[in-house]
Amino acid sequence: MSNFNQVVEMGRLVADPEKQEVGDGLSLTKFTIAVNRIGKDDETDFFDCEAWRKTADVVAAHKSKGDLIQVVGRLKQSKWKNKEGQTRSKVLIVADNVIFLPSKNDAAGGNSNVASGDGDTDSIPF
Repeated sequence: MSNFNQVVEMGRLVADPEKQEVGDGLSLTKFTIAVNRIGKDDETDFFDCEAWRKTADVVAAHKSKGDLIQVVGRLKQSKWKNKEGQTRSKVLIVADNVIFLPSKNDAAGGNSNVASGDGDTDSIPF
């Protein structure tokens, strides 16, 4: 039996994405999205995400707080010990694809863009 780890979330950026260079010029962009629960107007979940390489570059260059995006990726759990020696953990989304969705301010009939983990950026008719 094989394992499967994929997640798809659509939400708004809660802050501008934060890009950094790690290692040998490898791009990493971290961001958090707010996702409203279906049928629950007053309940929102917040997901920390990270994008790498070209996807990181494109998200950092073109997205900002409040923008609507769809993230397709996998869940990753990080574990560490804090200063008191207690084990802590955090689950985040590692984005393979980030789809740029139109916002209320975009012209009607506009295109959405995809920032893909393989480094390609394509336009897809919305």
